[in-house]
Amino acid sequence: MRIELEPAQRLLLWRLIAEGGLCWQKHLHPAPRPSLRGPLESARLIRVSSQGREGNRIEVTDRGWAWAEENFGGEFSAGGPMMAETLQLVLEAMGDCLRNRDIALFEVFGAERGIEESIKRAYKELSKGKRSVRVRLSELREFLKRPKDVVDSALGKMMQSKQLTLFRLDDPKEVKAADREAAYRTPSGTELHLVYLGGAPS
Repeated sequence: MRIELEPAQRLLLWRLIAEGGLCWQKHLHPAPRPSLRGPLESARLIRVSSQGREGNRIEVTDRGWAWAEENFGGEFSAGGPMMAETLQLVLEAMGDCLRNRDIALFEVFGAERGIEESIKRAYKELSKGKRSVRVRLSELREFLKRPKDVVDSALGKMMQSKQLTLFRLDDPKEVKAADREAAYRTPSGTELHLVYLGGAPS
């Protein structure tokens, strides 16, 4: 969605989103002036309704939510209570989301480290919490839903650091099309279909 916002307008929109998309104007510090919220209204990103003595109620529209999902980056107005309050609310919401979905913080800010931890968790889930049992790479990749080259890079590093071992299915009858497509290929071209995490494979 190609709508350009000024830093202060962008901050106001994210402040409202951090409140769940609905907030009384009197609870915003400083209260947004008509000149600040007007462009957001004109772009149909927010909806402002007068509630008599209660003042204005500001709501993020579906269009506003869609814009935010496509525009996580960008410049914000620096400093001030609105920035501090927005950051606090965003971090609290992020913390709740990460805990509820069992996602480690470094998966968000440390991609390389994060993918290794994702592989370990996926293995644990697929092996039902057991170590040293075989898990098909095809199942692991389907669970992770990450680009193949990203997963392969992490698998290679984890093999070098002896965190896991990859093996091939020796019986051709066991090798399915999904196994061939998901296989990790060594520099010599050998296809590896199984992953073991910890101890000797069973």
